[in-house]
Amino acid sequence: MNRAIICACLLGLAPLSHANDAVQLLNNMSSAVHKLDYQGELVYSQGEGFTALRIQHSLDEGTEHEQITNLDGSNGHQVSHNAENFSIASFPQITAEMKKVYAFDMGGVAQVAGRDCIEVVARPKDRIRYLQRYCIDTITNMLLSYSFVNSDHKTVEKMMFTQIEYEKQNFKTFVKSKVAQVKNKFLPFNLVKRKDQRTNWQFSELPKGFHIDSILIKAESESDTPLEQIILTDKVSSISVFIEPKTERCLNKNNFNYAGAVNGLTIEKEEHSITVIGEVPRITLQKVADSLHYLSK
Repeated sequence: MNRAIICACLLGLAPLSHANDAVQLLNNMSSAVHKLDYQGELVYSQGEGFTALRIQHSLDEGTEHEQITNLDGSNGHQVSHNAENFSIASFPQITAEMKKVYAFDMGGVAQVAGRDCIEVVARPKDRIRYLQRYCIDTITNMLLSYSFVNSDHKTVEKMMFTQIEYEKQNFKTFVKSKVAQVKNKFLPFNLVKRKDQRTNWQFSELPKGFHIDSILIKAESESDTPLEQIILTDKVSSISVFIEPKTERCLNKNNFNYAGAVNGLTIEKEEHSITVIGEVPRITLQKVADSLHYLSK
């Protein structure tokens, strides 16, 4: 089919519907990356240089299984220094609320990994978020490429498939049997969701569009040092706020590798170390840190 015809069919003729079409396509994509069986090769970059990876994904009886392999020779999910937490199964459903802080636009038809894909742009209405570009398979709704662009028009993170096939995977041969937990990708230990969602910390004013998604604490099986994680989201980007009493071992910026779209900062407040990390510009993290206050018990 002619690409111009494909584009016209997907975009429709009414300009006012383009934003709704874009949101629907992004939601179709966020479902497809979880439900499809696929394998392929891709390149992933955070700033300078790139990593070549192979991904295998399978959905079996409602459970996702994923294996990431470094094509340079490292097997298993821990694939490389700058891609050890890479996963494309982390894109949320877009809600009407997101239209308050992002403008969603449809682009043209491109070709990635030999397949036609429609371009979608999530354009922030402020400078506290990244512009995000996606190219989505016109047949399967699979994400074939994405990029994050900062306010200086510099691409800080990108991914692109160079080859992809849609077929059933034998997950029993996977080194890593389940999709990694994306929310806690910054930590070497486990956190669990706090049932009552209580916290002695409060935000005076969050960046527009962000709200508290969940509050986590260190699992009982881990060390006795208290640690709290507050996860903020605008349904497209997420920010993690780690709070720990100030000690010699407390979290600090040297414990994390910030690269590509991921930024981080550490401050001290009320005898606590506060580390804020997220796939947003640094100015956004500073706003979050400045608005955090301790409530007296």
